Amino acid sequence: EGMDLLQAAMRYHLGEFGVVFIAVILWLFSFSTFLGILFYARPNVAYLFGDNWLSQTLYKVLALAMLFVGGLAAYQFVWDLGDVGVGLMTIFNMVALFPLAPRALDALRAVPPRSLALLAALEAGYQLLDALACRTVVRTRAPGFGLRQAWEVVHLNIFGDIASCGAASAPMQSYALHRCGLPVGAGLGLMTLRYVFHKLSVMLYASALLAAQWPWLKESGSAATRYLALAYLVSAAISVGLALLCTWGRLQRLALRLAARLPD
Repeated sequence: EGMDLLQAAMRYHLGEFGVVFIAVILWLFSFSTFLGILFYARPNVAYLFGDNWLSQTLYKVLALAMLFVGGLAAYQFVWDLGDVGVGLMTIFNMVALFPLAPRALDALRAVPPRSLALLAALEAGYQLLDALACRTVVRTRAPGFGLRQAWEVVHLNIFGDIASCGAASAPMQSYALHRCGLPVGAGLGLMTLRYVFHKLSVMLYASALLAAQWPWLKESGSAATRYLALAYLVSAAISVGLALLCTWGRLQRLALRLAARLPD
């Protein structure tokens, strides 16, 4: 099954440390995803039922109940239910894109050409950083893996995010690495490691954007500025910590010793 394959892949690359590592990664991913989905849901609930205490409280209680059930149910059922939800979300998103396309094009035409060129350069630089991280990780198992192949794998992730809301990204990338000569399990484990370095690329990208737009954010009086710096520092600490956990042998040995003290 999927989780067994992922744990086996991490054990293959990192030993018993890999199993502990993926457990920590999944906890961080699950917690941050839960908070993000609550944030996404709030304006939708407000639009459908009104921005009042009753509707906002009921949806949070429902989310907590689903979180509790998900923690007790068999993981295959949870993943199947998640796949159904992602499929429905993909359908709704694709249907909504068509009537919203004219507004998106109007907003794009309102951006000055110079700003569009700057955004394109930032996007290309971000994808290049991601491709370099991908090549660095994959070359540990496939020395002939080149930058062009890494670029293609990175863009498969983008295509998977758009076409399936992220559900197909890892399988598509693992299949691409399999075509390059890697076993499927090894490819999946490497993509998990690449995901950590991908977050470093995101952090550098966010740093550039914040440095360029911070004066405008302060002048606009956006409420986001009240917690943006703290959120950035927390995200940066997590990204750097995970990268060090993947690359620094001393830190890995410390994590293994601490994991050995946990009860069975």
